[in-house]
Amino acid sequence: MNLTPPNLTQLLYLTQHARDDEREEYEALHGCFDGDAWAIELFSRTGNGPSHVFLAANGRPYYAAGVSVLTPFVAQTWSIGTNEWRPHALTVTRTCRRVIRDALTTVQRVQIMVLASRSGAAKWCVALGATHEAHLKDYGKNGAAVDLFVVTRGAH
Repeated sequence: MNLTPPNLTQLLYLTQHARDDEREEYEALHGCFDGDAWAIELFSRTGNGPSHVFLAANGRPYYAAGVSVLTPFVAQTWSIGTNEWRPHALTVTRTCRRVIRDALTTVQRVQIMVLASRSGAAKWCVALGATHEAHLKDYGKNGAAVDLFVVTRGAH
């Protein structure tokens, strides 16, 4: 596995090849799907905390993730992947758990937000060591709900 910080070209590729449920989540939280704007938003987060892109043997990215510091005490994760990430799920999960654990040396809370309809994403949050903290009704477009998961310094 080749692990590097993401660049804008890789993030553009990922937003254009994102899984359907991730596109749905982006649209629910931003009003409409715009892959270019999404890539730029993710790229802007890379300078505000650790981030990594996972590259396949052919050099194409299949997953990117990071932790962005929101306040001196709180960080929030971000991630995006293509359908090609599944064979690498264990490696991605282990790496993301390590990144979250490392972030907890400088912040006291790392939060993960997922569209409530994404039950697989919620299960993955638990696999990352997060606990469900809140269900936020009417958070997104057309009343979409979001689930908030959190990992705190004392819990890891």
